[in-house]
Amino acid sequence: MKKRNSIDKKLLLELLTVEGDIKTLYKICEVKHHMTENEVNEYIAKELIQKGLVTQAANLPTEEGLRELGWTLTFFFIKLDLTTAFRTMGHSLIWVDMGNRLKALTTYMNNEFEDFKIMSIATAIGSRYDLIVLAYTKGIGLGFSEFASKITNLLPTTEVVTHPFVILRKFDPLPFGQSSVWNEMAGSFDEYVTRSKIEALNRYMLNEKFYLDNVIAECTEKDVSLIEIGSGTGRLLTRYLQPQAIADEYSRTNKDCKISEVISDKVKFLVGVEVAEKMIEENIRNLEKNGLVKHLDKKIFLFNARAEYLDYFISPDLETEKCIALKNGGFWKTKRITCAMLNTLGIMRPSVRQVSIKKMKEIAGADGVIVLSVFDGSKFLEGIEKIYSPLEDFVGDFIPEINIDYERHIFTTMRGYYSHWFEENEIKGMLERNNLQITDFKKDPESFSMYATAVPT
Repeated sequence: MKKRNSIDKKLLLELLTVEGDIKTLYKICEVKHHMTENEVNEYIAKELIQKGLVTQAANLPTEEGLRELGWTLTFFFIKLDLTTAFRTMGHSLIWVDMGNRLKALTTYMNNEFEDFKIMSIATAIGSRYDLIVLAYTKGIGLGFSEFASKITNLLPTTEVVTHPFVILRKFDPLPFGQSSVWNEMAGSFDEYVTRSKIEALNRYMLNEKFYLDNVIAECTEKDVSLIEIGSGTGRLLTRYLQPQAIADEYSRTNKDCKISEVISDKVKFLVGVEVAEKMIEENIRNLEKNGLVKHLDKKIFLFNARAEYLDYFISPDLETEKCIALKNGGFWKTKRITCAMLNTLGIMRPSVRQVSIKKMKEIAGADGVIVLSVFDGSKFLEGIEKIYSPLEDFVGDFIPEINIDYERHIFTTMRGYYSHWFEENEIKGMLERNNLQITDFKKDPESFSMYATAVPT
C-alpha cells in the first residue's frame, strides 16, 4: 500500500467530522490518504496533542514511559449535540452541562478503576465529536486485555479500536437511554403502546401491573414507595393515583378487587426516572388530562435522569426542591420498591444494565425490593412477527438482514430504536451479580415476558 508522504493539515478535522462509523473513517483514509487502520489510530493519538486540539499536560509521559508505568492513554470522543444546545441554552449552561457529564463520567470510572485521571479537555463544536477528553487509565501491560475488555463493557459504544498503547473510543452519552430516539417517539408512545391494539403487548402490560400490585400488597410495611426506571409517559405510575381505575381493571379480568384497595392505601410516593425529556412532558400532560396534576411534586415526583446516575438526582443528601420534599415527607422511611418494567432494561446498552441494577438496589435500600419485567429471548422470533412488525410505524423501518441479531436477540431499526430480549439465566445472573436474592421468577409465553423479584442479600 502506498505510504502517505506528508501530513495533510485538514486530515484531523476530516477524521473528526466524517459521517458514519469508524469503519467508514478507515475506508476514507485508505482511499484518500493511503493510510492503514493502525496509522489512523496512531495519527489521531499523536496529532491531537501536536495540533493543540488536546492540550498537553505537564510531564506527559512518552509512549514507552506509559508502558513502563503501567498506564494507558485513553481518548473519549464525546458527542453532546452542542449545535442543538446552543439554540436552547446560553454558553455558560452548556459548560455546566459538560462539567456535569464529565463529573459523572469521572466518578463512574473512579468507582471501577483504582487509577483514572482526566488530563485535559478540548472541544470541536460543530464536528462529529463535541468534546475530546484525554485521560490516563491504569491497566496496560500484562493486564491490558482484561482492562480493554472491562472498559469496553463499562461504556456504550458503536465501535472500539485498540493498539498497543491507545484506546480510541467514540463515547456517546445518548445510547445510555436512547434519549434522542425516545424524545422523537414520546408524542406517539401512548397511541402505539399504552393504548396498543396488539394482543401480546396488552397482555404483557396487564400482567406486569398485576405482578407489581402483588409485590406491593405482600409488603408488611404500612407505607410503600414505588420508584420506576424508565417511567415514560406515566403509563404505570399514574395508575396508582387512580384507585377506581385499578379496581376496574381487576373487575374486568375477574380478579380479586380487594387487592386494589390494599395497594391504593399502601403507596405513599411515586417516583419516575426518565431519560427522555419529551416523555416527562407527555407524563405531565397526562396528569393534567386526568385531573391528577395536583399530585405532582407532592405524591408523584418525576426526574429527568439516567438510571446509572440515580444518586446524582435522588438522595437524602441533595438540597434540590424535589429531594427536600421527598425527605421531609418521609420517603426514605418507607418501604421502597424499585422497578424497571416493559423491557426497560432491554433498551439500555449492555454496559449500562449492570450498574443500573446496582443503582436500583442502592435507592431501594437494605430492606427494599427490586422488580423487573423483560422480554423473553426464547420468544424472540415470534416477538418480531407479533410485536415489532405491527409497530413498525412507531419504532421505525427495519431490514432483517441488517437490524436483527438472531443469536444475541437484539432488534434495532433504521431510526435508532434498540431492544434486547433476555435469556432466563442472563436476567437472573445480573441480579445475582449485584448480590440480590431472587424471591420470585415467572414467565408468560403468550406475552413473551418474564418477571423477577429480588431483595438485597
